[in-house]
Amino acid sequence: MTWRVGLMVLATLTWVPQPSLAQVAPPAPVTSGRPEVRRSFRTVFVNSETVYLKSEHLQNALRQQPEFAQWGMQVSLDRAAADVVLEVHRPFLTFDWTYDLIDRRSGEKLVSGTVVASEGHRAALRIAEELMKQLAPGRTADNRSPEEALRTFHNLYVESHTIYMKTDVMLAALRAQPAISQWGINLVAEPQRADVTLTIHRPFMSFDWQYRMRHPASGRELGSGTIVAWDGPTAAPLLAGTIVSRIGSTRQAAPIPGGPAVLPAAATAAVRQWRVRLQSGAGLRSGMPLTVSMLPDRIVAADDQRAVFSIPAPDVVAVTHHTAVKGPASAWWNFWSGAAEDPGEALIALPVVLAVGALLELGRTNEHYITIDWREAGRLRELQLQVNSADHQPLLGELKAVTHRGWKSLPDEIHSL
Repeated sequence: MTWRVGLMVLATLTWVPQPSLAQVAPPAPVTSGRPEVRRSFRTVFVNSETVYLKSEHLQNALRQQPEFAQWGMQVSLDRAAADVVLEVHRPFLTFDWTYDLIDRRSGEKLVSGTVVASEGHRAALRIAEELMKQLAPGRTADNRSPEEALRTFHNLYVESHTIYMKTDVMLAALRAQPAISQWGINLVAEPQRADVTLTIHRPFMSFDWQYRMRHPASGRELGSGTIVAWDGPTAAPLLAGTIVSRIGSTRQAAPIPGGPAVLPAAATAAVRQWRVRLQSGAGLRSGMPLTVSMLPDRIVAADDQRAVFSIPAPDVVAVTHHTAVKGPASAWWNFWSGAAEDPGEALIALPVVLAVGALLELGRTNEHYITIDWREAGRLRELQLQVNSADHQPLLGELKAVTHRGWKSLPDEIHSL
């Protein structure tokens, strides 16, 4: 019994009363420092100096505030890259959670305050709410239209969400587009530094490659689209061309001396187009109807307003043309040449065979085919298109003008051998 009494006395002597939440009145929040910094900063690094609140909890609480996105703010995971630092402390044996918003460059305290909460999750939400109230004066929502956001952004973050295309492949395809450097767009490695984010997706069991551009500050979608391609290396330049066209529809492309022209999407309406049918190549379905356009630096084909393939003009190594005679007469002659085995029967049927064959010959047509060979990633690729009789000569002329390569007639080449 004596040892129990001793423990009770010891507990009484060492017990410190905990303040009740109802009795605690937090100090009034303080706003100080340069107002222009409070109004203009974008990136926040969160640093929790207490074990009772993880930095991740406060980061999530900030993202949940509508004003955080409306004002174009982002959480930075790199202290050196952030505009401001949000520090949180919890004094010993209290329910007080103090916070300070500090200008990282000058060390000046911009905002400070205290909230009362029983545990870290509640504290994180209350800090985020109070901070938004303190920053509200002078802040306005980012209500720019998607076109305005695309016209003015400078930092682009790219991420592939499919195992069939590495992010580096997409980055290389974008860097190969002259317009990216022409417009001063930087491909950044950190999402928190981005004005616009670009993600690549490939739905399961399909050859569709989808892109989405988002404005992280507001959460709005700025553009999206789909192309069809066999694999990632083929899809990347197609996606890059489509994305540049979307951005270009909002921008005026400045000329680069000695470089290829970049046409905005609106300007492609003035480019002549041809309706063709795909026979083979590009890993696509044979017989697919396509619309082919000749841009100053590439050959582009679309299917139902989706870019299907894009061939850079300098990569074309050969253009050939040949014709094939099609019609029911060929099948008729082939049938009777094998069916009439008895010379007597063949002689009797000859007038009928000749009469029917003559009628079928009236339906004979010449089909025109254009084959394009080009190099892609060190490999020789081939594409064959069926073209209308009235279009094959003008199309061959455009191919010659764009690729600076004269086309060859396949029958003439064979005959010369």
